Amino acid sequence: MFMDCGCESSNRLFCFPCLLFAKQNGDSSWVSYGVADLSHLTQKIKKHECSQSHLNSILEFNLLGKVDIRQQLDIAFRSNVKRLNEKVTKNRYVLTKIIDCILFCGAFELALRGHDEREDSLNTGVFRGLINFSIEFDSSL
Repeated sequence: MFMDCGCESSNRLFCFPCLLFAKQNGDSSWVSYGVADLSHLTQKIKKHECSQSHLNSILEFNLLGKVDIRQQLDIAFRSNVKRLNEKVTKNRYVLTKIIDCILFCGAFELALRGHDEREDSLNTGVFRGLINFSIEFDSSL
């Protein structure tokens, strides 16, 4: 694919994608100076179309304005990592509160287990009661 553009003041033709995206090692006649020899134009166009710098410029030109998949994947990856880190932070917080309740019971030599640990039981034990007590004051648990 070749898209030429002309300059009226210098009477020369340039390759539009190469003007936009060509690197330093590109074909300077199509980027810097322009082509004025119209008698051999078709051969020059064919030669230029096969050059690596032109193909790279065409590729970048075609991708211009389109969403970069690497960037989208990177954004999705960061979002997933952030969500996972938030979950880990919350779980660590909950575990520290449970460990604090265990340490409290251990410090006063209280049994962790009650006689009847069902949800509807009146005496679920000190540990479970302490956990339920903590939940009342901290809604994140």
